[in-house]
Amino acid sequence: MSEERFTRIDDRLDRVEIRLDRVEVRLEDLKVGQERLELRLEEVHRHAGVMHEDLVERIKALGGDDGTRLEMRRTVGEVRSQLAEHATLDDDAHRLFATSIKDHDRRLGSLEGRKKR
Repeated sequence: MSEERFTRIDDRLDRVEIRLDRVEVRLEDLKVGQERLELRLEEVHRHAGVMHEDLVERIKALGGDDGTRLEMRRTVGEVRSQLAEHATLDDDAHRLFATSIKDHDRRLGSLEGRKKR
């Protein structure tokens, strides 16, 4: 009976060794997978950094476009000049009309003075 018992123990040990070998293979596979994952994560991190830098540059380009700013300033300057010119024309017209009205008032006054005599 002890021989049979030793045989069963040996069989069990063999099965344990087989399982242990499988665990070691799986552990190696996990290590390889982890290394691949770490490499991929580094690649993703590097790519995300490049994308971030690109995005920052694009935002700077949108906000810092001197051409657009210069165009806006030029256009605003033109509008201001036109308004100032218009105001000057209005002022000139106002002075002209005021002078004409004064002249008409003076003439009317002199005509009225003649009629009274």
